[in-house]
Amino acid sequence: MMQLFVSDPSFLQHLQQDARQRGTVVFYLDGSQIDNKDDLLKEIATVTQFPEDFGSNWDALYDYLTDLSWCDASEYLFIYDNAQILAHAAPEDWHTFCAILRDTVTYWQDSATPLNVVIAGADVTDSLQTI
Repeated sequence: MMQLFVSDPSFLQHLQQDARQRGTVVFYLDGSQIDNKDDLLKEIATVTQFPEDFGSNWDALYDYLTDLSWCDASEYLFIYDNAQILAHAAPEDWHTFCAILRDTVTYWQDSATPLNVVIAGADVTDSLQTI
């Protein structure tokens, strides 16, 4: 997985605008209030508009992130801003989530529809070594 560390908040805005202009579906997750697994899963389900039967567990997260059939696109961009909140508050959940993201990106690499991930947040570089 490519890692992109962002220190300029305006960069994320420009990145989203550029991606949308190219027809990319952008999922923007503001992690400033996410400090546990349940909140993470709830917010991801909201921003990605998961179907109502989403199971709110790690296996279901992987299954839905590798499906996205309800959101047809030529490319996907998942941005997780303020990731440091979860990374510091719940390191085990953070590492599990990073592993799921890694596997999800690998899954989409083998398809005609790439999914790229951007993780932004202070002091998350050490936490991302598992990606």
